[in-house]
Order: sequence, then structure tokens, then C-alpha cells
Amino acid sequence: MRSDAPVRGPGGPPLAYRLSYLLGSAGYTIPFFLIALYWINFYNPPAHDDLPILLPRGPIFLGISILSVIIVLARLADIVVDPLIARLSDRSQNRRGRRLPMMEKSFLPAAACMLLVFLPPQAGVGVINVVWVTVLLILGVTFFSAYVTPFLAHMDVLCRDEDDRISLSMYQGLGESLGVILAGQAPLIWSVAQYGGLDVLTSRQMSFFVLCSLAALLMLFPILALRGTEAGIHVPSETSVGQLVRRVLSSRDFAVFLVVYCIFIACVEMVQAGAYYYVVVLLELDSSMLSIFIAIMVPSSMLTAPVAANAARRFGKRRVILGVFLILAVLLALISELGHYPIGAAIQAGIIFFLGGIPLGGMTILVMAVVTEQIQRARNIYGEAPEAIFVAGKNLSYKIGIAVGAGLFASVALLGKDRGHDVGIRLSAIVALGLCLLAAVLFAWFYGRGRPDPEEL
Repeated sequence: MRSDAPVRGPGGPPLAYRLSYLLGSAGYTIPFFLIALYWINFYNPPAHDDLPILLPRGPIFLGISILSVIIVLARLADIVVDPLIARLSDRSQNRRGRRLPMMEKSFLPAAACMLLVFLPPQAGVGVINVVWVTVLLILGVTFFSAYVTPFLAHMDVLCRDEDDRISLSMYQGLGESLGVILAGQAPLIWSVAQYGGLDVLTSRQMSFFVLCSLAALLMLFPILALRGTEAGIHVPSETSVGQLVRRVLSSRDFAVFLVVYCIFIACVEMVQAGAYYYVVVLLELDSSMLSIFIAIMVPSSMLTAPVAANAARRFGKRRVILGVFLILAVLLALISELGHYPIGAAIQAGIIFFLGGIPLGGMTILVMAVVTEQIQRARNIYGEAPEAIFVAGKNLSYKIGIAVGAGLFASVALLGKDRGHDVGIRLSAIVALGLCLLAAVLFAWFYGRGRPDPEEL
């Protein structure tokens, strides 16, 4: 490691490392959450919104919407590209390192593509808009893979032991929670813009421009702060992709975790895609209130992060992950009856969003702790651990989950997404609840009960 790397003290990872994973994670989360929160309702708004119709509405085949098709195409492309990016990063022989050069080249195009997704060139419904949104979304997720995969893979290089891994994972989790909150301020920004005289469409696009610009700045911080941290640390891997995949899946527990994590993300994506509808349709509140309710997720996520980290050390990751699924199941059950409880609409929303921060904060920390643990396991067994391939496995589960969740919500919402006709929104929560319970059963039954790892034979 070069002399200009941050000095490590006895209290864990240096401040530069912690801030890098806090701010960098916030940066890449903002555009992801803009898509998760606003993309579907931007192109398929409730009837009472004044947004123009820019993409075809209604099912196009067997109840499947055009939005579902677009998100699935984007994620399929991402699934193909992600392991290639991971392999390129692991085998890079760039003199400046394997991770940071790729991050430097991708952070600006990533933020720009996600912004352009909300800037279709055609004023009304048309094929041009369909092609525009599909291509920009595919490019956006590809450039984000080129940033996020090496960024998260680099975490292992900075960690000395399990405590360091949990510590940096905690800051990464807090950063993602911060990114969620910042993305959640889009309704506040567009309300101010509308008050200043901009029309509904332009004000929303203005809010996305502000937040994508902020995301790019935050993503730049770790590129600058982590310079000098990867020179001369590991020899680039020459192992074939097939062998690497077999190594990633050689742990039955890790394979089970990837499946369960995929289902978890699908459930969370359905909640995130529905958040706008929960506020403006089920509870009949103004959309500007969404910024306040998403901000309520900050204390719950921040409180959950250290609690989940300490609980994982004391009770083990398995029990804590099961607890996360239990809380998510309760949340989904409550969402299905929003607007029917004998308390104020704002109080209902506050409770839902506060609970929503708990599974997000807990799982974000635990998933990277599991990944880095598996990286260390592979290094102990094989003498090398191409970190980006393990991160790519986690990202693959995440992206499949996003595609499934977004596609399910967009299609189920066709059954009713307007005030007085909201069966699709409520049914989406019930579908997600079923998936959540399935994942919890799979995890409880199979995780920790598979064949022993090779080093235990």
C-alpha cells in the first residue's frame, strides 16, 4: 500500500474509508431510488395527477404492462453485463489499481443516463419514447454496475477482520439510507418548483436533475479519498469464469442466501414502487408529504444499523436476518389495509415509513457482511478471492429482485391504482407478503443446514 493511503489507527477503519462508503453509497443509491420511487408513477400516473401520458398504458400481453417489459429488458441486459464487469475489474492490470479507474470512468455517465430516463424526447405517447426509456435505462444500469461492483469489491481490501467488515458495511448501509432520504426529497423540490411557476412535468424533471447532480458529486468522493489504497495488494485473478462461479456457489449457505436476498429485494421493490401510491391514493394525501414520510425512515434506518451489527456479532447473522423478514412481513400486512385504520392518514403513513426503514437498514449491513465473509472463506480455501465476482453474485440477486418486484407491481397495479379503485395497490402488498413469508421459510429451513464447507471436511 502506498504511503499516501490513510493511516489506520486502533479504532477500526480510517475516517476516509468510512466516509467513502457513507457518501459513495448515498450517491449510487439516489438514482436507483429515483427509479424505484418515481419511474412507474411518472410514466403511469394516477388519474388525478396532471402529468402527461408519455408511454402506452394498460396491458400489452397477458396482463403485462409496457413498463414491466422495459424493466425486465433492462435487468436482463444488466444480468449479462454485471459478471463481465466484475471479471474485467478482477483481471485489470491498470497501474493505478483494479477498482478506482473503472469507477472514475462510469460515475458521470451513470448519473446522466438515469436523469435522461425522465427526459423523453416525444411530447406524447409514441414508439420513440419507448425506445428512449429502454435504451437509457439499459445504459444507466450498465454504467452503475461499472461503479458499484468495483466499489463494493474494494471493501474487502480495506478490512483487516470481521469487525472491520461489519463496520464498513454499517457505513455503507447508513449511506444507502441517506441516499433513500435524499431521493425522497424529490416531491419537496418539485413542489417548490411548481410554486415558482414551472408546470408539473418540468418541475419533476427539475427535481430529478438536482438529485442526479448531487449523486454524481457524492460518487466522486470515494474516487478521490481512496486513492493509494489498492496498489500492490492482490495479484489479478487468472482463474476462468466457470471456476469462479463454482467457487461462489460452493457454499450452500451462500447460494441459499442469494436466492433469499433476491426475494427480499423483490418485496422491497414492490413497497418502494408503491410508496407514492400509498400516500396519494390509499391515504389521499398530497404528494409533497412523501418527502416528509421518507425522511422518517432516517432515524429507523440509523437506529437499525448499529443494532443489527451488534446483534449479528452476538446472536449470529442467521437469527438477525430472520428478524428482518418478520418485520418486513408485518409491514406488508399493514400496507394492505392502509386507509382503513381508525387513526389519521398522516399517522398511518408515519408508522409505515418508520417501519420501512428497519428491514432496509438491517439487511443492507448484513448482506455485505455475508459477502465479505464468503470472500475471506474463498481466500482461505483457494489462496485467492476475486472480490468483484462475489459482489457480482450479490448484485445479480439484487437486480433480479428489482426486475421481479418492479414487473410484478407494474402489472398488478393495472387492476386498480386510483382513488376509489385501488385494488391493484392493495393486492401488490399481499403478493409481496406471500413472497416474504416464502423467503423466510426457505432461509430458516436451508440456511446453516447444508453440506459443510470444504475446509470443514
